[in-house]
Amino acid sequence: MIAVCILVLISLSPVSAQNFKEKPQGVGGPVVQMVKPPTDAEAAAALGTAPVKAAAVSSAATIPVLKTPTLVSPANGITLNSYPRTTLLVWKPVDGATGYLVDRAYYDPSDSTWHFYSTVTVTGNMNSFYQFNFIADNEGCWRVTAIGDSTHANSNPSAFRTFTYDTGFTLAQPKLVSPADHIVFYNYPRTTELMWKPVPGANEYKIETQYCENTGNPCPDAYWRPISNSQVEGVLTTDFTFSFVGNQEGRWRVTAIDTSGMLKSSPPSGWRNFTYAI
Repeated sequence: MIAVCILVLISLSPVSAQNFKEKPQGVGGPVVQMVKPPTDAEAAAALGTAPVKAAAVSSAATIPVLKTPTLVSPANGITLNSYPRTTLLVWKPVDGATGYLVDRAYYDPSDSTWHFYSTVTVTGNMNSFYQFNFIADNEGCWRVTAIGDSTHANSNPSAFRTFTYDTGFTLAQPKLVSPADHIVFYNYPRTTELMWKPVPGANEYKIETQYCENTGNPCPDAYWRPISNSQVEGVLTTDFTFSFVGNQEGRWRVTAIDTSGMLKSSPPSGWRNFTYAI
């Protein structure tokens, strides 16, 4: 007989990925997670529920509590490389369960917070799996609670398992257009316009500018200093204009960013130098 999987989604709302930033890449296979999974209290606060514990079940003395589900796959702490990020969660069936509650979350390093999807209910004792598309190349976690009936109380939720996606989809390195490398400017005020080619998939850019604190040319590495407000993010066009600080050497570079979280930020372009003679 072929088992039929019936999935009932409870208020599953779209999840925004606008704030995702680049995070260190994994190398494939199991890894040690740098971020601890959420606690039961944090999950309860995010999901608007009370933590489920055997001791809190008032009828535990007369109604047995279901066994806590055993999670099977994906392995705890694994790095996944597939794209699209279709994730199959599998656990062992629990005797007496009428279904399962599946909690999932993703970690956003920009605010150091676990963000929960809405809880999903999977009906049927033998339907011990759930598949969904994970949001981005970030860390995720999941857990399962077995649902009881009039003769059994819900189980304790399983411990959270964590995983990381590292698909390797990265934006191309920006190609700088102007000013030309090592150009000398004689204009005053020192209004400087930077231009680069658009990067497919990027919807904003980060600009970095620096000046040399030494009169030598080329500038020794130890003497490069960031200009005030030298790192500008959220540039939506492929040009940027700023006022340079003085009659000395400067340099600039660009990083391409995809704020949807689907693609990793590009490597920064190489530095391009210029000098103001006035």
